[in-house]
Amino acid sequence: MIKAAADSPTDNMRLHARTEKELKASGLPYVLLRPHFFMQNLFMSAQSIAAEGAMYLGMGEGKLGMIDVRDIVDVAVRVLGDTSHAGQTYTLTGPAAITLYEVARALSAALGRAVKYVPVPPEAVADSIRKLGWGEWFATVMQDYSAAYAKGMGDFTTDHVRKITGHQPRSIEQFAQEVLAPALARSNAA
Repeated sequence: MIKAAADSPTDNMRLHARTEKELKASGLPYVLLRPHFFMQNLFMSAQSIAAEGAMYLGMGEGKLGMIDVRDIVDVAVRVLGDTSHAGQTYTLTGPAAITLYEVARALSAALGRAVKYVPVPPEAVADSIRKLGWGEWFATVMQDYSAAYAKGMGDFTTDHVRKITGHQPRSIEQFAQEVLAPALARSNAA
């Protein structure tokens, strides 16, 4: 979990920090992978993208060094079989910190139709989650994440994916073309 620490802005990040501390104290060999916001999280907006050509998210103008989960897997495959990584912590990001407006442009190009990003207040994110029945803890965490990302918490990248795998992390354009657009096309055909 990126920026996992006792003073992190979300309960989820603080829980990850406690888990990391316990793992380090256990004496077991470990490698900590701290991935940024997953590009695959955009599937939470798949229904509104398909129906309205819009993503409603609470991150405002914030930039995110979001990562394709396939890059996390590529890193995990390399580090889990190589003891030279033991005791290391790697923060995994995509190649650039981007706004959700830039994400919408990439999705528009991949889908061949307009997709827009509609920023909503973090409180509206929490209200939507409550209405879906996903619980108060999750609603609060997502509100806190949204507020933190809107304030710039996610505006960074690292070179860990490239250094470990030997390839650049996948871009939002690649993810949109290779993963999201085909998935939306299959769901529309069903």
